[in-house]
Amino acid sequence: MNRREFLSLSGASLSSPGAGIESAYSPADGSWSIDWPGRVSQHDVIYLSPPEEPSLGLPVGNGDLGALLWTTDSALVVAVNKCDTWDDREPGPYREAEELNSTLRHAGRLVIDFGCPVFDLLYQSQFEGRVRLATGEATLQAATPFAAAAVSCYASAEHRVLVARCEMDAREAYAPGVTVERWGSRVFTRWYSRVNRDASRGLEGTATAIERGRVVIRQKLRTLSFVVAAQLLPSGTPRALHSRGGRMEVAAARRHAFTVLLTVVTSENDPDPPAAAHRILDRAVAEGEPAIRAAHERQWRRFWPASLVDLPNKYLENIWHLVLYYANSSCRGAYPPHFCNGLWAWNRDFMPWTSYFHWNMQWHLWPLHAANHAELAVPYYRYRRQSLGHAIEYARDRMGKPGAFYADVADRRGYNAQSSDNDNNRTPGAQIALDFWRHYAFTLDEPFLRESAWPVILEVTRFYAAMVERGGDGLYRARQTSAYEGSPLFDETVTDMAMLRALLPVAVGAGKRVGHDPSELGRWQEIFDHLAPLRLVELSPPEYETRGGEIVHRGGIGAGKKLASRRVFAVGRNKNGEWVRNRYASGKDKMPYYGLPDPELAPVFPAGIIGLGQAGSELFQAAVTQVRLHPTADIDPEARAPASMEGRADQCMGWCPYPVVLARLGLAEELAEELVNTVSTWQFYPQGFGHYGPYFVFKPQSENRWALNHPRDVASKQEFPFPAWPFRHFDNEAMPIVACAINEMLLQSHEGVLRVCPAAPPEGDVRFQLAAQGGFLVSAERRSGKVLWVGVESRAGGLCRMAHPWLAEGSVVCLEAGANETPLARSGDVIEWTTQPGRRYLLVRRREDREQWRVTPMTPQARREPRKLKRATLGRERMF
Repeated sequence: MNRREFLSLSGASLSSPGAGIESAYSPADGSWSIDWPGRVSQHDVIYLSPPEEPSLGLPVGNGDLGALLWTTDSALVVAVNKCDTWDDREPGPYREAEELNSTLRHAGRLVIDFGCPVFDLLYQSQFEGRVRLATGEATLQAATPFAAAAVSCYASAEHRVLVARCEMDAREAYAPGVTVERWGSRVFTRWYSRVNRDASRGLEGTATAIERGRVVIRQKLRTLSFVVAAQLLPSGTPRALHSRGGRMEVAAARRHAFTVLLTVVTSENDPDPPAAAHRILDRAVAEGEPAIRAAHERQWRRFWPASLVDLPNKYLENIWHLVLYYANSSCRGAYPPHFCNGLWAWNRDFMPWTSYFHWNMQWHLWPLHAANHAELAVPYYRYRRQSLGHAIEYARDRMGKPGAFYADVADRRGYNAQSSDNDNNRTPGAQIALDFWRHYAFTLDEPFLRESAWPVILEVTRFYAAMVERGGDGLYRARQTSAYEGSPLFDETVTDMAMLRALLPVAVGAGKRVGHDPSELGRWQEIFDHLAPLRLVELSPPEYETRGGEIVHRGGIGAGKKLASRRVFAVGRNKNGEWVRNRYASGKDKMPYYGLPDPELAPVFPAGIIGLGQAGSELFQAAVTQVRLHPTADIDPEARAPASMEGRADQCMGWCPYPVVLARLGLAEELAEELVNTVSTWQFYPQGFGHYGPYFVFKPQSENRWALNHPRDVASKQEFPFPAWPFRHFDNEAMPIVACAINEMLLQSHEGVLRVCPAAPPEGDVRFQLAAQGGFLVSAERRSGKVLWVGVESRAGGLCRMAHPWLAEGSVVCLEAGANETPLARSGDVIEWTTQPGRRYLLVRRREDREQWRVTPMTPQARREPRKLKRATLGRERMF
């Protein structure tokens, strides 16, 4: 498939602007001369005090197996999770039943007790904990009057083992012990609203044995089983403690150096999990820890150079790197990570919102492609493709329509949750289908298009084509659907009308590519050509005022800014025929309806039908006004606010994609401020994990050990006091949104044109290397507000189109890596040229810029202390 063919299908392509004379980038080979490991270790997370409880824990993972490390007075506790330890109810349609739904169970715990209070804050004289991004490991070093201890822990992908290396130098002899255990529990799916008080739930099927000098825990679940197996090296004396765990003893001595190897195997990985676990450990023991470590470090060394982001705000840059670290640590297994806790759950089997929720799952996906790590999205697409059959059955049997319906909530087999709320929310299927197309647009993977993407796009489009109705005016409309989750029903709901405008052209183009029935493609094209327009309505007078002769926003993130438009998007038309505005429109004290926030932003993102290519149009101007109405994420922590799960009308949730919308609309000033505010508000935890809110519910619960909820007993239906502290959890939504917005502010390619630094921070220098749709890898550098140069590597060849980097100056020179000049065509503010597969191109303002180019290495240093950003902190300060 060449570039021009690709553009005809998707309208997606890339371009980039010109270069300077002195840079860390080498045009000769497309590499960056940035010292390793400082390039990444400058973003390590540093703890100068022990992580004394789980929510402070240090995460590691190999994409399939994850571990969270924290300390007690004398021990290191490691919670071990795997992406496919599923406890399923019997096959069949999804049925809501507390403690009976399919859920991901934890694998077990590893507890390494050093025999003296080596991690106790009371006795610390020196401590450093570190999440080492360059090598994918967590390390802890502690010194007390009793002993000094050092731990290094990582999860090897190649060898499929969790490795914990431990050293100890003590004043007297201590006998460390290593315990491997698994204590099942209730899931507490909806602990905040209802609880099954039967404490015996989830405790069955655990057995422990000593085999070949190893502790082996067998866990039988309802439809599968798994094994946790661990060995102590160089030697230890293992014994079974009881059915739920075993211990390996180390002889008393003043000095110790030992390694624990642990693996987890399910019956879906291998029909004989115990035998497979022994084979894995046999290989690891035979090859030795140094070889395992070397292979592990090579894997991470290959991972990081694939992309680069260098920002003036180093905290935001740090968050971007952490999002990638956590993705590589959790997105390489049989299933995508759950949006709550990922592979780092710590409270036994507690797993809030046990199912896969589409709205919450998609965020971890969206930063990956631009970050040049499309491979990390594969588990998600695998899950959605495997679910297609159930989505087709659901559409046919429950909704009476052809095609496939993906509900917002589904279990791991792909059975949709059956409820009117899910049935009325029609957007997930289109968003999922467009996610498949996006993967193809970045990778140009033809087998993926035909075998995975097209079947989903086809069946989802069939459902949408059957959903719309044609009115007497000849226009097609969606009727009686909800604006995402939880809203009333509307006609012409903006989310559905926007997704139809995005999906139908993709379906037609992809269908032509695979040779689909022209008559059905023609039907889809006819619907697209006659879709009802997006509806605009007038602002309310309290939302604007006159200042200095200009009409400006009264509040929101655009307070004081001139109105781009006095009209904004309607959510839809209600049963009374009224066009309804969004949840903020009625002011601070009244919420028109509760639902996922800001459906009116959907045309910009995720639909992508309004962007910088439409700048100046009525819809573009309305979108600018719309997003500027959004409240700032800069929540006042002292504000008196009710602890309501519905949040407040004057505030949003951490799951809202408005930072991406700001980037897509080129609102650099607002974006720079709101990226900071988003991180400051929603990054709750010091290792970089966040939450979505509501802020005044979850923030106090993450900090106040005595906070209470009042759920209902599922048996008696009576409310009772219930502690919140054991149920705080991580959330993988807000920080990936930040990472996605950072990508979009540096490079956009969704409109068929490469846009370099379209919403870059107004001040400070940036450099980046990111992927673009159409198979391009783009590098660029911007200083003092001006793009210096742009490098483009063409992986597939074809036409590259780029917004002119130096439009005011008019000049641009495009050189191949060998310094041959490439002719450029120009149409308005877009330049284009034909690329060859595997070739690199450099765009500069003058040929002399290339001729005088000097490669100047950068030598960033490893991080030595925590970072702070307003209310947020990465790491922990010294507290002794």
